[in-house]
Amino acid sequence: MLLTAALLLIMPPEHKLGHVIKAVYIHAALVQTGLLIFSAAALFGVFYLFNDRAKWLTITAALQKTGVVTWSLYAVSSMVVTRLAWGVWVAWDEPRVRSSAMIWAAVLLFFILARWVGNARFTAVANILLAAVSWWLTKTAGMVRHPLNPIADSKSLLLKLFFVLIFALTVLMAIQLTRLFLQTRKP
Repeated sequence: MLLTAALLLIMPPEHKLGHVIKAVYIHAALVQTGLLIFSAAALFGVFYLFNDRAKWLTITAALQKTGVVTWSLYAVSSMVVTRLAWGVWVAWDEPRVRSSAMIWAAVLLFFILARWVGNARFTAVANILLAAVSWWLTKTAGMVRHPLNPIADSKSLLLKLFFVLIFALTVLMAIQLTRLFLQTRKP
């Protein structure tokens, strides 16, 4: 986390967004990390369904918890970026904002239902469904103000490098959080 903060401090501003780009990088890294976590949770859910080893259930449940934390942080970062870039906290007219809110609702719903039902197979299936819903909502969301991929479209190799580093650190933090959840061993 300190390395991420140091990178954000030293990274240069972008020509259109200025220093707001730093918040955008956290926002983009969290959304990509969240989608990867949902995918990994789904993968281990599939492993559990085809080979009901407790290990696979423990991993898919830990990833589910990490997904809740990551997407919640993403939601907060999204509000900050929206405020800094567009002047409002939540831009409901933006399809990507609505799809992200629907994903967050699905994340919380599946997490709560998995805990309430308390069934291993349900948890595995919930994680598979969440990954499918998340990717579908992300890929089908239109755009009004939100650029398609401002980081990839940037001409600055330095800004792209900073994003790759911040994304890698975000993924590493998610892995560490998952390891922490695994240590508690409570699916």
